[in-house]
Amino acid sequence: MTQPQPDPTQRLGPAQFEALRVAREKAIGQAQRQATRRRTRKAGGRDMLISLAVLLVPILLIVALFQRAPARPPVEAIDPVAAAVQAQPKASFPLLVATGLPRAWVPIEAAWTPLGGQLLGHGVAEAGTWVVGYQTPDDTFVSISQQAGKLPTFVEEFTHSAAPDGTSTVAGQHWTRYAGTDGSTRYLVRVTSADTIIIEGAEPYGALETFVTTLTSSR
Repeated sequence: MTQPQPDPTQRLGPAQFEALRVAREKAIGQAQRQATRRRTRKAGGRDMLISLAVLLVPILLIVALFQRAPARPPVEAIDPVAAAVQAQPKASFPLLVATGLPRAWVPIEAAWTPLGGQLLGHGVAEAGTWVVGYQTPDDTFVSISQQAGKLPTFVEEFTHSAAPDGTSTVAGQHWTRYAGTDGSTRYLVRVTSADTIIIEGAEPYGALETFVTTLTSSR
């Protein structure tokens, strides 16, 4: 028959029993505190991640919204030939337009400004002025500007004080090259007995020379 095991605490005096009880309580309390700290750390890390997510989601949405390229409105094409025919009776020189350009070249401006009228992007016209503008396939702008006479102020104003940069010969006609101060815009300028012609574009001189070959007059 198995003998019952004696209780170890029965061998302890009152003081020793009390010390054992206090030690046990301290050990249990320490274990509980450690478990609480572990739960707190886990909960704190989880709460921090949730807080960061709440902050970052709207920021990322705003960044994505601003980085999205806005859709460009369609370019409205005009008929420069019809505009030239209508304005020609008011001009003392043949009005030029480009013909036979690829479909990707879109005419977007054609305007006649009489003497004393306000020029778009410039001052008051010192003589009758004709301007035709085209948007290129590369989203640049090439224009024809003509003004009656040989006023040097017209060249200075419409080339933005560009510097002469050599000459070009197109179909036997001589043009003066001008290099824009912005480093990208170039001009071809020709003075005739009736008017001054300026071809402008952020294109190489060779491309502007090719553009000149498409010019025809409304007369």
